[in-house]
Amino acid sequence: MLFIIQQIKKDKALENPVSYFNEVYQEEEFSTSNNEWYLGGNLHQSKIREWKSATDENKMATCADFIIKMKPSISINEAKNYALNLRNCIDEATYGLDEINDGKVSQIATTCAIILGYQ
Repeated sequence: MLFIIQQIKKDKALENPVSYFNEVYQEEEFSTSNNEWYLGGNLHQSKIREWKSATDENKMATCADFIIKMKPSISINEAKNYALNLRNCIDEATYGLDEINDGKVSQIATTCAIILGYQ
């Protein structure tokens, strides 16, 4: 996990265009005709390689599940921005790192949740 955190910091130093550290991701960034954006996620027990090839909709729905588990009293509308930031963190933490493709999405999500202050 420490490697992931170091990689995120390294990417930030390189001005990675998907960095979330100095960005505020807006809800409009993830738009879908489906109002139930939080349904259908199935990446909870997946490996990173599966995450990398998944749709943004699947990633968002999976992150919604993670957020609701961490913050059970949050509304689904509030959860959307949390889920978006979590998705972006996981994407950034795993970008270009083929050596962690066998790692679990849930482990990266946990690290990202800590970094983002979600716990």
